[in-house]
Amino acid sequence: MRFRTFLTAGIEVLHLGAQKAESNAWPAEHWQTEKGRWKLYTPAIDAHLSDSLLPMSFGSSIEGFVLLLEVADFASWSHSNFFAKADGYVSYRHKAKEVWSVGQLDWHEIKNLTPKRQLTAYAEALRIAVRNTTQAKRRPKSFDVEQFAQATADLLQQAKVSQLSRTTYLNSTSPRVRKLSSSNGR
Repeated sequence: MRFRTFLTAGIEVLHLGAQKAESNAWPAEHWQTEKGRWKLYTPAIDAHLSDSLLPMSFGSSIEGFVLLLEVADFASWSHSNFFAKADGYVSYRHKAKEVWSVGQLDWHEIKNLTPKRQLTAYAEALRIAVRNTTQAKRRPKSFDVEQFAQATADLLQQAKVSQLSRTTYLNSTSPRVRKLSSSNGR
C-alpha cells in the first residue's frame, strides 16, 4: 500500500526550518514575532508510513491512499473556496486504485503544540479522512477501512517524532532526495 500526503497550508502557517526558503512570503520580523510552527515534515511521515504499509494489503481495489492535508486558520478563510468544506472531500480513483481524502488541522489549535502532540493531531486528521471514505458516493468495494485506519494509527503512535523532522529526514536520505525536497520548498 502506498501512502502520501498532499499538504495545503494557509499563508499564516509557518513551517519549522522554512524561514529561509525561496517560497517564504514573510519578512524576518514576522518569523520572530509569531512563535507557532508546523514542526513535522510530511515527506518524512509519508516515508515512514509508506515503508511500513508497503507489504500490507487492505483490499484488492485499493493500492494507495493520499491524505489531502489542509492546515489553516479556517475562520479567516471562510469567505473563500480555497479549502474543503468541514465534512471533507473524498475521491476514489479506480484506475489508479487510490483514495484521496481531506483531513484538516486548525492552525490556532496546533501551532504551539509540541511535535508529539502535532503528530497526534495529524493522526486524528488522518483517521477522520480514512473514515470519510465510507461516506463517499463512489468508493472502493473491497477497501478494509477499519483495518487501514487502525494500521496507520498504530504506525504513527510508534513513530519517533525525532525522525519526522525536516533536518533528520534530509540528513538521512540520499542527496537526490534532499535536492528534490528542498527544491519543492518543503
